[in-house]
Amino acid sequence: MDFKIMARKFYQYILKRGSGAGLVFLVAIFFWIYLFLYRNPSVTQLPQVEQNGEKLPAYLVLNQPDEAVNYWFIRALALGSRTGIPLELQSIVPQKIHPRSTTIVDDMLVPIGFPGIILLYGSLLSVLMRAVPWYWFNVLAVSITPLLGALAPLLLYVLTRRFFDRSVALVSAVLLWIQPAWWYYSSRPFQHHILLLFLLLCTLNACAYVCTRSFARGPRAVWWLVTGLLWGLTLYIRPVEVVWVSTLMCAFLYAYRARWDKKDLVPLAAGLCVAGAIFLATNSLYYGTPFGTGYVQPNAAGQAGTVLASSAGLGGRGILSVITLPFGFHPANIWYNFKAYAYHLSGLWFWFFFASIGYLIYEWRAKIINRRIVWCACALGALGAYLFAYYGSWMFFDNIIHTPSIGSSYMRYFLPIALLSVVVIAYALVRVGRNGFVFRAGVALAVVLLSLSSYTIVFAPLEGLASIKHTVEGYYFVRETLREQLPVNAVVVTRYADKYLFPHFQTLVSWSAEDDWQAIEKLRARGVSVFWYEVPMKETEKNQVAQFLSANHLRMSPVLFVWDGLELREIVKQ
Repeated sequence: MDFKIMARKFYQYILKRGSGAGLVFLVAIFFWIYLFLYRNPSVTQLPQVEQNGEKLPAYLVLNQPDEAVNYWFIRALALGSRTGIPLELQSIVPQKIHPRSTTIVDDMLVPIGFPGIILLYGSLLSVLMRAVPWYWFNVLAVSITPLLGALAPLLLYVLTRRFFDRSVALVSAVLLWIQPAWWYYSSRPFQHHILLLFLLLCTLNACAYVCTRSFARGPRAVWWLVTGLLWGLTLYIRPVEVVWVSTLMCAFLYAYRARWDKKDLVPLAAGLCVAGAIFLATNSLYYGTPFGTGYVQPNAAGQAGTVLASSAGLGGRGILSVITLPFGFHPANIWYNFKAYAYHLSGLWFWFFFASIGYLIYEWRAKIINRRIVWCACALGALGAYLFAYYGSWMFFDNIIHTPSIGSSYMRYFLPIALLSVVVIAYALVRVGRNGFVFRAGVALAVVLLSLSSYTIVFAPLEGLASIKHTVEGYYFVRETLREQLPVNAVVVTRYADKYLFPHFQTLVSWSAEDDWQAIEKLRARGVSVFWYEVPMKETEKNQVAQFLSANHLRMSPVLFVWDGLELREIVKQ
């Protein structure tokens, strides 16, 4: 048989039969790939800890404060049925001794950020832990997000199949599996953006399903209720995304406007209300009031601030500005972040997307374009413009060398753009591939090149997965070394190490203000051991610290331990 005929038949088989067992196999493969950080060695090999005479799995070390905080509170809920973590030193130095990304409300440590992922994952794990031994907790905890990341392309496949042919749907799913930002954050199990987009895809699929099937009134109302609940849970995970998520959902409903009537809005709204009630109940659990938030400084009585006062923490802007453009509108910052994260860090993906837009323009000029891809491209353009205006106006760096990287928070903020962009690229690749054998070979080569580009991005030296794995292994070593050397009730002053020292040690993450040093002096006066674990100071910082030490009758010991540029010293009385 001619090679070209064989290749064409194989290509058609892959595209037309690329569902069922094949897609399930890809889910399993990518689930395993996304677990990279927690294989070899496995999390089951970590030493156990004892708490109140009870054996518990070791505390995992995470690379970012936000994911570390989510893990701590998921663990507290799943293993201890607690929403807050008690603090022993709160009575001595109120509101001072706590890790980053946390705050203290009613003398309990609570997360600053969005606790939706904590309650959902914690509740799920608390149920699962009743059926499995305690040492399975960490394995299950780190598996949820990679599993959702591996399943979400199936949901994209089902959704895309409703608007395009099977070929576009299959290629869209494959591209999402290998998309670098998706790959990276599917491997970071305690960030909530993969969960957010998974729920959004569930919402859109549920809406499309109920609009395209004939149901009796009862089951139809149930499906609309489920759709509203999923929509609400999507916002529950990250409420600040309400503008674009709700706009996209309303546009979706408009596209199906001939398939539903006003009566269907009642169960849809009821589902949203149920999710809203869950949101308010969650806030009450963590912050003591339905409208509480960790982003606002607690009041003098230790009670949580409220979302109605959140504008006070964002330059005094009104609540509408907080929801739409909380960081203002700064074109120079937007342009910098676009170049850094959409252009430089995206590798070949940017050029393939650029070429895909060029191909869409060609089809539009030739009047052969599918109108649905036009709507998809317009939605992508509007979403991209909004998210870059929203987050791109904010200028910050996650790492201490102030360099954009795959691990920067911007990459997860812009993840919805990546989700939509793969559909545009897939459409262009499939349409080009229909022009003959050479073009089909080019499409296969394009997928290979995009896979290689993704690999180089995901495993880049700066904050790539391999780098994180190596760094975290070092954190485990330091944590266990300090546990052997320091008193169990010691407080560590550190701006960087709280993410792996807590909860074994209490941490003070700021030392630039006078009340920080007053807190240290109070702790020393009560006999609490205080240690300094910081990078070597600049001359101005040395002078500042010397002033604080002298004013509070304290001094620093010689260096006791050094690791990765961080010096451990003890703060003692003069």
